[in-house]
Amino acid sequence: MSADPPTNSNPRQQAIEWLIAQNSGDWTDADHLALEAWLAENAEHDRQYRQLKTLWQNMDDFKALDFPQRAAAKMYCPQPSDNVVVLGSSHRAAGRSGVESKRLNKVAATLAASLLIGVVGLQAFQQFGVHAYQTGKGEQKTISLADGSQIQLNTDTEITIDRDLWGGQKISLIRGEALFDIRHDPNRELEVAAGNGLIRDIGTRFDVYAQPNRVDLAILEGKVALITPQTPSTVLIAGQATAYGNNGQMLASPLHDVRNATAWQNGKLVFADLPLPDVLAQISRYHDVAFIVADPKLNELRVSGTFKSANLQLLMETLEAGFPIKAEMIDTRHIRLSKARA
Repeated sequence: MSADPPTNSNPRQQAIEWLIAQNSGDWTDADHLALEAWLAENAEHDRQYRQLKTLWQNMDDFKALDFPQRAAAKMYCPQPSDNVVVLGSSHRAAGRSGVESKRLNKVAATLAASLLIGVVGLQAFQQFGVHAYQTGKGEQKTISLADGSQIQLNTDTEITIDRDLWGGQKISLIRGEALFDIRHDPNRELEVAAGNGLIRDIGTRFDVYAQPNRVDLAILEGKVALITPQTPSTVLIAGQATAYGNNGQMLASPLHDVRNATAWQNGKLVFADLPLPDVLAQISRYHDVAFIVADPKLNELRVSGTFKSANLQLLMETLEAGFPIKAEMIDTRHIRLSKARA
């Protein structure tokens, strides 16, 4: 490639030329210096180049695919002409010198790469937009994002992922719980909307549990920025946990150890001095069952301990063994709780 600047006056088209040249396999130190100078000319150059570079990176999964248009683009190589207008240079060619032939090959490569970007871009565009994911009771699911990040959905969870054209992703946690393991990229902002709050990734691993009246947030690694209508942007770091209500007001977190927030990955429920009604609500997340509390005084019990979430019968037996509770299965979907005799 020549280090001459692109001839097109449109910054976006110039950025396309730079990007194609950078990926042509014939990139030199002089080319890099010329690109840096072009980027430094004004903010629009930098913005257009970074947007297109992100789009190019987002299409990595498609570049290896084989389809007719790609094959045609790779085969495209026009015959030399006696009169060729050379792109990227102020000179005109009147003959067939070695330099001119090399520039002609660059023109062909540029045309081929442009066609490839157009075709692959149409295919990659199908990956953008809003996508919905959900799990049933007792089910868990892992979602892998294009950048290597992962989202693990716990039981009875629903989320949507809105991917924009430039790699930004906004996730809405409609209900349930999800563990986010994010590869932070300052050029690809990720936001999680849950309840009446917004969580912005700053390179982290965090757990979000959206309930009807509150949202619990635990930071396992890195940090996030939390924004609610009642609270300006607050940065939370690893080891911290918080919660907020429907109005965005901050609440105390029930977590004494943030590591317990992900016990569900190992099929466990960990309770630390949690009121019995809250414990029963947690159990109902994993099993399609409703509890009938015969003695209202049982609601005053506070439960601590570790329980296996998958086996409902074993879970109830463990609860009976540790607390003055008698569990009676009325039918497959209802359990009656009464005070156990001494």
